[in-house]
Parts: sequence; C-alpha cells; structure tokens
Amino acid sequence: MKKILITEDNEILLNMMRVFLERDGYQVFICRSGKEAVESIKNGQFDLFLVDIMLPYLNGMEVINQIRKSPQNLNARIIIVSDFTDENYVREGFELGANDFLKKPVSPAELVTRVRHHLNEVFY
Repeated sequence: MKKILITEDNEILLNMMRVFLERDGYQVFICRSGKEAVESIKNGQFDLFLVDIMLPYLNGMEVINQIRKSPQNLNARIIIVSDFTDENYVREGFELGANDFLKKPVSPAELVTRVRHHLNEVFY
C-alpha cells in the first residue's frame, strides 16, 4: 500500500483529502504544521507528499527542502497544495524539488487523479 503524508493546517481540506485518498486505497498520514512534517520525514518513508506552503512553525518550502534532504524520501513525489500562487513561490517550490502544484480549493477528483498519475497507478 502506497504511503502519503499530507501537511495541511486547514482541517476541512485536510480531512477531505484524507478521506478521498484512503477511499482510493492509500495509507494516509497527516501533519498540521511544518514542524510535525519534518519529524515525520525524519522517521518515515513515504511515496508521496502533499504540502501546503503557508504552515505554522515552518513553511512548506522548508518542508520540501527537508524531504529532498531525507535519504529514505529522495524518490518520493511532492505536490504543493496551496492558494498562495505567487509565481516566485511556485518557482521556488519546483526548484526545491516539488513535482506538481494544485491550487486550492482542490476538487477530490483532481486530487485523486494527480496522486494516481504521480504514483504511476491507474484505476479503472
């Protein structure tokens, strides 16, 4: 079972993403701050990360940086999920190693489709 770590401080969005990804067969872990995410990154191996940019304690850019420094997560896919679309932040996220960007509000169908794509899984 593929493992996904969601780092999001908006409880409604966090729960929506968790529910739809679990329904699609993924094992989902959640963090509500950048600090929690960095601890999870150090202690675990994940296949994909969903990361908000604006987070408490440490921002999403620092989380992405830590993912790419983590030997066990080097090949993981990273999708930024944010309503903060300033092109400098988006570019910085890609330069740090993000693979995709989803603008909030995220539709469940688009979320699941993008996750499947990045994990090279097709469900019919």
